[in-house]
Amino acid sequence: MKEYTYIDLEDAIYKVWQTSDDLDMFFKHHGDHPKPMTEDEVSNMIYGIKQLHDIRMEALMDMLRRVHKLS
Repeated sequence: MKEYTYIDLEDAIYKVWQTSDDLDMFFKHHGDHPKPMTEDEVSNMIYGIKQLHDIRMEALMDMLRRVHKLS
């Protein structure tokens, strides 16, 4: 199992903020695009961003436990 440092943990924290950037890009695309997305496309996009956020959070929490040797 890989050992992580506080720098790795800091990087993982910053990656979680990517979700906000993903949502900003989605809203800009949806609002500015000449052909609006369908309701299904919007739902799929939001669900995909949610899944990515969940994966990032899971990785962050795993790294936090390893850095602090909690499990």
